[in-house]
Amino acid sequence: MAFRRPHPRQRRTCEEYKAELKEENYHLHSELQTEIDTNCQNKRRINQLERNYSQCKQEIQVLNRE
Repeated sequence: MAFRRPHPRQRRTCEEYKAELKEENYHLHSELQTEIDTNCQNKRRINQLERNYSQCKQEIQVLNRE
């Protein structure tokens, strides 16, 4: 079985590979930014819920003393 080289017109150039990598990098960067934004929103929501929890806990303690 002989090794066959692709026809010269079928070979991809370095510029084509580079363009493909740039496009994939852009796509991945966009996905990462979306994840970062979601994480920031979730952190803010968690912080708010923790504050609400603390306030409710304190209120329960006050009501229990009465």
